[in-house]
Amino acid sequence: MLYQSKVFIGLHGIFIGVGQIIGGLVFGIFGSWTNKTGRWPVVALGTVVSFTAFALVMINIPNDAPLGENPTGETVLETPNEILALACSTLIGFGDAAANTQVISLLGGVYSDNPGPAFAIFKFVQSIASSIAFSYTESTTLYVQIPMLWGVGLIGAILFARVDIITKRRDAKEGIELTSKPEASKAEDLENTKL
Repeated sequence: MLYQSKVFIGLHGIFIGVGQIIGGLVFGIFGSWTNKTGRWPVVALGTVVSFTAFALVMINIPNDAPLGENPTGETVLETPNEILALACSTLIGFGDAAANTQVISLLGGVYSDNPGPAFAIFKFVQSIASSIAFSYTESTTLYVQIPMLWGVGLIGAILFARVDIITKRRDAKEGIELTSKPEASKAEDLENTKL
């Protein structure tokens, strides 16, 4: 069975990587579109894809799977489906790529003068969150873990959208001010040359 084989752990890692590569390529191709419309639609798409994958995991994998090597819990499906599980891994990788590419892009844009500390804080917070998640995964069931992921993911997507919209408005306002200043200085130069 799927959850009894250690081989599938490596395969899931590979399929998460495949999803991340696909996501990176897709979001790289549409990078100019995200610059025009904002980064939050990509994060929203990644959130929906990840939530779909989490729901499919709940249907496919026994609730007590994180608690040991031989889960006995029932699944919605008669037996766990390996193909569906690998597809979920790909979807999770795609959702991860959506979030990471846009967060890194936002940080690079907002802190373009001094990006090092911003990225250091981002990686620090990400590492702390991973450590916390590793500490509770072996003692909580899927039906506890997945709603936690949904809640934290939804809060993160909403906060990202808020920051992205505020940043885009600020940049648009500064862009108008920057483009209007050269015109004003040209007018002043013309006045000065007439005198």
